[in-house]
Amino acid sequence: MQSHKTIWRITGAVVALAMCAFAVRHYLIELDQIALARASRDTHIDDMLEKLSGDPRVRRPATQRVVEMVARFSEDRALDTAETQYALGLRRYYGDSDFDGAEEAYNRAIALKPEWSWPFNGLAIIYFSTEREEKAHEAWAEAMRLDPQWSRPHSDMAILYRWANRMDDAVVEVEKALALDPDGAITNYNYAYILDVMGKPNKARTVYKKVIQLDPTLPWPYYNLACGFARNGNEEEAMPMLLKSIKLDDTFRLEAWDDPDFDGIRDSKAFRSAVVVPSSEEKGA
Repeated sequence: MQSHKTIWRITGAVVALAMCAFAVRHYLIELDQIALARASRDTHIDDMLEKLSGDPRVRRPATQRVVEMVARFSEDRALDTAETQYALGLRRYYGDSDFDGAEEAYNRAIALKPEWSWPFNGLAIIYFSTEREEKAHEAWAEAMRLDPQWSRPHSDMAILYRWANRMDDAVVEVEKALALDPDGAITNYNYAYILDVMGKPNKARTVYKKVIQLDPTLPWPYYNLACGFARNGNEEEAMPMLLKSIKLDDTFRLEAWDDPDFDGIRDSKAFRSAVVVPSSEEKGA
């Protein structure tokens, strides 16, 4: 009888060891899967940060895709980081116009990484856009304190001032941005855009051309040059610029049709073949 008990004890011990081994193996597999997921996350984060340096307002499809990929990692607590929350904020703000959701995500990013300036700048944009200017300036001040050499807060302030038709303030901030980043393509583009709005087309055109030299992959300077030439009825110079902008960003194919800057060349064969012309039903809608 004792031998049977011994066998049962041995069997139980073997089963227990097997179960422990299975649990350990399962745990190691989970750890390995988490490690792989984190490596994938980090690769996408690096790609996102690089793309955002040339597309801070998330206009390009490639930027939108990688931001969406990084934002999805925020759904898993084991993979959530300040960067994934920042991506979630970008998606909510630029993709969904969900200002409250974006604000929540940016604040979560700050809680996870309080020394990172980017989410403070994101918050400032939300505050300014929702008429909380005092809070916006507080957030911008913190972003600048954390990264004094970063030009984007000044550049974003300039664009928001321009949208608010506060051109003197816009010029002050864009000049501060240029002092920090004289050869930044986005900074120079914002400067050119402000000059254009201020009614200084010749100076704006010179800066747009500088932007193209700095980064020939940006579609917006080509499009704005096309607009300027078209306003003057200069189809010969407008069309190559428009076609180049469409090649880099196909959304301009549709945008150009409704842009009043192209009224002077709208009926030309070249223009109509380059853009999306809405049907008669769509025009009447």
